[in-house]
This record gives sequence, structure tokens and C-alpha cells, in this order.
Amino acid sequence: MKCPYCGKDFSAYSLKKHIRYFCPLNPERDICIARKHILSKIDEMKAFKSEDSERNEYYEGWIDALKWLLETF
Repeated sequence: MKCPYCGKDFSAYSLKKHIRYFCPLNPERDICIARKHILSKIDEMKAFKSEDSERNEYYEGWIDALKWLLETF
């Protein structure tokens, strides 16, 4: 099967993966990569829970901001 953006040949499974993550001509490619990165950052911040309530509020604020950013994508 041919990629509708760049015209390269792929198997059906590889084509789907290529379009979503790797095709440089796909305008939505960067959004998928950004979503994956934002989700990993949210997981990292959730792991930083401590006994310091100010620090927890700081991270919770960032987590809320990142979740809002995901909703806008």
C-alpha cells in the first residue's frame, strides 16, 4: 500500500504506523508525537508526590495545565 502523503510503499500495518509517527509530510504527525510526550510528562509528575504540600500543589498545577493542553489537541 502507498502512503497518501509521500507515496512510499508499505504493508498495511507498517503504513498505519508510518503515517501516524514517521511520515514527514503528514501535518498531524507532530501532534501525535507531542501527545505521547505530554502523557509521559504527566506520568513523571505524578511520580513526584512528596510530603511537602506546596510541592504537590506545584506539580498538580502543572498536571492540570498539561491535561488542558491535551484537550486542545
